[in-house]
Amino acid sequence: MFSSQLFWRIFLAYAAMTVFAVVAFVLLLFDQQRQIVISQQEDSLSSSLVYVEPYARQVLEGNASEEVTSLLHQMADANHQHLLVFKRDGQVVFDSRNVMSGTKHEELLAHPETVEATTKGVGKSFVQQDSNGSPQYYATRRLMDIDTTVGFVRLSSTRSPEDSVLRSISSLTWLVAGIVVIATMITTYFVVGRIIRPLDQLTYAARGMAVGELQQEVIVDSRDELGILAEAFNTMSRELTSRIEELQRQGSQLQENRDRLATVLGGMIEGVIAIDSQQRIQFANQAAHELLEFESNRVIGKRLWEAVRNSRFESVVNEVLSGRDRLRKEMELPRSNSIVNLIATRLPGDPSPGAVIVLHDITEIRRLENIRREFVANVSHELKTPLAAIQGSAETLLDGAMEDPEYGRKFLQRILEHSERLHSLIMDMLRLARIESESSAFQFTQVDLSHIIEESINAHQEMADHKNIQLTVKASSLAPVVMGDAEGLRTIMDNLVVNGIKYTPEGGKVQVSWHIDRKMVQVEVKDTGIGIPHEHQQRIFERFYRVDAARSRELGGTGLGLSIVKHLAQMFDGSVSVESKPFEGSRFIVRLPQAEVIASVTAN
Repeated sequence: MFSSQLFWRIFLAYAAMTVFAVVAFVLLLFDQQRQIVISQQEDSLSSSLVYVEPYARQVLEGNASEEVTSLLHQMADANHQHLLVFKRDGQVVFDSRNVMSGTKHEELLAHPETVEATTKGVGKSFVQQDSNGSPQYYATRRLMDIDTTVGFVRLSSTRSPEDSVLRSISSLTWLVAGIVVIATMITTYFVVGRIIRPLDQLTYAARGMAVGELQQEVIVDSRDELGILAEAFNTMSRELTSRIEELQRQGSQLQENRDRLATVLGGMIEGVIAIDSQQRIQFANQAAHELLEFESNRVIGKRLWEAVRNSRFESVVNEVLSGRDRLRKEMELPRSNSIVNLIATRLPGDPSPGAVIVLHDITEIRRLENIRREFVANVSHELKTPLAAIQGSAETLLDGAMEDPEYGRKFLQRILEHSERLHSLIMDMLRLARIESESSAFQFTQVDLSHIIEESINAHQEMADHKNIQLTVKASSLAPVVMGDAEGLRTIMDNLVVNGIKYTPEGGKVQVSWHIDRKMVQVEVKDTGIGIPHEHQQRIFERFYRVDAARSRELGGTGLGLSIVKHLAQMFDGSVSVESKPFEGSRFIVRLPQAEVIASVTAN
């Protein structure tokens, strides 16, 4: 019925107390009854001794008749008693059972009742059990001759009517005690249960609240202290449930706001870091992780200087936390080689709870600014050179050189050459701008690259023959069909072939070849020219970058050809690379996807 440990502890405690009290009462009552029975039996034996004493004295003196002796036997047998008459030295002169007569038993003198009779005249004793398992009662009376003890007369009995009464009373008492114990335990069970049941319900309800089941109701019918406690518990449960629901609602709103804020901050390209007044990191979005190169799950709670380790960064934060409301600095982060615009803002409060740091990556802006400056400078320089030559030649002609046919033709030829160079430069710039802006609509079709290569070779064969350069083609058995724009692919091949011819000395070789490598068409333009030092190989695809600027201008290069090749290859989902050693020639490699691969991807 009840599972509460408290109930069973109280019930067992009350049950043990009840059993102990009843048993103690019964034992005490039984002991009192026994003492009364013993006292009555001893008194009965003492009274009998008074009656027997004259006859015993006759027996002790040796002048008792047979009638006296027979009377003593009859009296002892009738009362189920044992009569002994013995001298002071232990010599038994009469035994009603004829067992000890005529023999000397000194141990009789040591019995408690004999010792007591020696000093008081009458002695009594009770032995709980004899050898047969029955209680034994003794009474001894001293026999005197003037002032001298001459012997003793002793009566003993193993049973009495009071013993039967005592046993009956004992059985009845134990029966009544058992009934009382059972009735008391049943009553205790229900009484303790009535007390414990509300506590058990309260305990169960409290455990439910502890695991999150806040809506609990305890039903108690009584109007005592337990009823008041249950009603107070129910009121507390309702109030707590209401407040928890309100807190959960507010917590949900806060979590939603926090999630929205985290999503917004996480989606920002700017890095955002929130720190407390002790410079412990409280929040850092993904952009901050990438800029500062630390792991988000390991920096929360750490000091800012442990995660960043940048003295300028720390000085800005310290200055803001010291009192500056807002501070902006531009600095370089060595870890990521990034340039950032750092804005540190102090959070309101006195004292301030912390600061928010915003990192705006301006690396690309600064790079583009440098490219723009370099581009403007390069374009200005590249345009200035042919314009200056054209202007100088024109001025020379106006100063009178046009009157001399030989010099006039020479300067006009120079004007024409630089005009063509200027036109080539402008066209290359327009072509590169068009490719980078992706504003032109390339006509992507399946193009057999072998035809493009053949046309480019034929177009530049005269240029190669002029320098006595062997221009050859090493074809593969497989047709190099790619998906791209024919004009764009022709531009790639023209630039690479012209580049190879320009930088190959007379008598050299330029070879164009292709093969299929893992669904990619790989076109190679290999020359035996001057080669490219390793430190310049990563930059030769930049606009206007020249390994030897004077030689490039002398050869008529614009500095945009390889940059156009790179952008066109990327436009066609390909790539371009170079392998070269000084004075051993160069090998330019263009990799373009096969048309079948692109078609299958498009179909999927």
